[in-house]
Amino acid sequence: QFRQTGDFLPVGVRIRAPDGQRLINFQVSAFFDTALITSGEQAEYTEGAWAGVESTLNDPPESFQLVASDVTSQRTGVVDVGTVNLRVVGSGVTLVSGLLTELISVEGSTQSRISDAVVVAGAGFASVSSSRRSRRLDGASAGLRVKRNGAVADALARRRSLQTECDPCSARLWGDVSGDCKFTSADILEIQRLASLR
Repeated sequence: QFRQTGDFLPVGVRIRAPDGQRLINFQVSAFFDTALITSGEQAEYTEGAWAGVESTLNDPPESFQLVASDVTSQRTGVVDVGTVNLRVVGSGVTLVSGLLTELISVEGSTQSRISDAVVVAGAGFASVSSSRRSRRLDGASAGLRVKRNGAVADALARRRSLQTECDPCSARLWGDVSGDCKFTSADILEIQRLASLR
């Protein structure tokens, strides 16, 4: 599913809104082995159908994050968020995994929220080569260095450890306006909602 182009590995990011609902907010991250690919060293994000997506590249270099919020969004179905072109720095096979920190959609006046979901359909292995040629993942590439990526499990474990009975009034987490003791794109959406009431 991932095919190297020159010194870069394009990773297309698409998000499926629940049936019959408009996608209004998302925060998604991808993780990979920096011995093979990095979100630093000239990596770049190219916008898709959703204008104004905030991208975080090279912070840290073993991941990237895309965030957007638009209360007036009319986007439904599969939404092309854009493509992150990761820089190839080594040769081997790496797992590209992902975490959907937030997905918020609406149908009428009913809002649905999905938090901390592991990306399944978009995850997969990438076989890369730093010598400007790409290899397909097959029997011939069995000798390549393969490293499993536990970053998604680690990120989820950290988030869950922070979710132990939290009182938002005493936690005083900067940016947490939704009161869930986390600062995520859901807080951006809540700020937009509150601003629209003024």
